[in-house]
Amino acid sequence: MPDEKRKSRKPPARVEAILARNAATAVIFRRGPSRKVRMLKWNLRTDKIEGGQWIDARVHVERSDISPNGELVACFVASYRRAPQTWTTISRPPYFTALTVWPKGDTYGGGGLFVSDSHFLLGHDERIQYGVDEFKLLPDFTLPKRFRVQDFMRHCPAPQCDVEQARMVLSGWRFTQRRGPGRSQANADMEYLLEAPEIMTRPLDDPKHPRFDLHRIVEGYGSGRRQTNFRIMRAEIADLETKECRDLGYIDWVDADHNGDVLWSARGQLFRLAGPNKRTMTLDAAPKLVADLNDMTFEAVEPPRRALKWP
Repeated sequence: MPDEKRKSRKPPARVEAILARNAATAVIFRRGPSRKVRMLKWNLRTDKIEGGQWIDARVHVERSDISPNGELVACFVASYRRAPQTWTTISRPPYFTALTVWPKGDTYGGGGLFVSDSHFLLGHDERIQYGVDEFKLLPDFTLPKRFRVQDFMRHCPAPQCDVEQARMVLSGWRFTQRRGPGRSQANADMEYLLEAPEIMTRPLDDPKHPRFDLHRIVEGYGSGRRQTNFRIMRAEIADLETKECRDLGYIDWVDADHNGDVLWSARGQLFRLAGPNKRTMTLDAAPKLVADLNDMTFEAVEPPRRALKWP
């Protein structure tokens, strides 16, 4: 009987978010069941979440980004059931309806990074003609004249970083430990732990003299019971004055807003812990449940007119 209940129980949704660097806005990617993904828009001042479109494809959030003002979102999408199989798109959140599309065809690279609201670094193969970086768009798509596109590998402002790492560095994160050179043997849960975990740290208050630090620790990859996205990741909050540390456990995503509030997701739920900029931070305080995004069903959503035009 217990085995039957375990089989019938739905796995929790996978929830990740990307915060705009210059606005109190975030884009949420909620995955499940299977590859179906819904985009939502999160007002970080009010914690109001606006529902958006679904897409029946894999969205590689680690290669996606949101413009600093929160008006555009770039996604790397994979669907091998139709051409071009993989592509990078820019749209208006919380909608996947594309303003422009660059075809890719494979998963080597892809996606990109917003350097500014009108400057995008694309992680595709570079084509140079007449001294100008040019990337082939799908037919019927164009770019505004003011919108600049360059090659990610050549122009990335954070050397030796992938798209996700570069996005985090621009948002105030820093490496305190690079990942080890290899992976260990799989354990009983089919998890491959890194020889040395990747640790990135972000101060929650004064960047020059912080009292509280947020740590994101990637321990490995696998298909174990703790996570469903093949990345085993924990988060911690450290009080640098008292040396105390709060372990948030295994999470799907973590970041901090402009107030120093710690935001994270686990098992389909979004949480917020008040940071030091609102009041003296208490590590053992109960976090606020912002939203439980598990109970959602795939449906077709038509975009409004504003989602069909560049801002």
